[in-house]
Amino acid sequence: MQFSYRGIARITLPDDWQQLDPSMENAVRFRCPVKSDDSAVVGMTFYYREESISNGSFQKFKELLQRPVHSLSPAEFIETAEIIRDASDNNYFEMTQAYTKMLKGRMIYVVQGHWTVADTNSLAFFVPEDGEATRRLLELYFIAPPDLFEVHLANATEIFSTIEWA
Repeated sequence: MQFSYRGIARITLPDDWQQLDPSMENAVRFRCPVKSDDSAVVGMTFYYREESISNGSFQKFKELLQRPVHSLSPAEFIETAEIIRDASDNNYFEMTQAYTKMLKGRMIYVVQGHWTVADTNSLAFFVPEDGEATRRLLELYFIAPPDLFEVHLANATEIFSTIEWA
């Protein structure tokens, strides 16, 4: 199944994935059929953050994305707290990786870790919307329970690799 969303011209998901009813404004969510437990959610969320990021945080974010691909230093991680919101708070999120990478010609910010309260692992991509004036983001998430995260991570990575930017 192919779809487009905001800054994504096209992305391809497996045909057996189901689009979920919208429960979040500005988001499109998909669920992967899971064989083990009907309550287990393995899926992806494509979220458009409509509110503008503060000018200072957005400038730091843009500077981060202009550097070569790298793992974030502790100082860079702190500077991007507004970008990644609750993922910067270790009361909610245990970060395992934070780095930048190229995805189909665009530099993106990647954060991977574990949401403690929800007991869910995630791989999140933060992508600036085109046009500096907006200071808005596209956020792409792959989420799964810890026991299913690694099982489905390769599939999620393959899905993300099909992105064609608008």
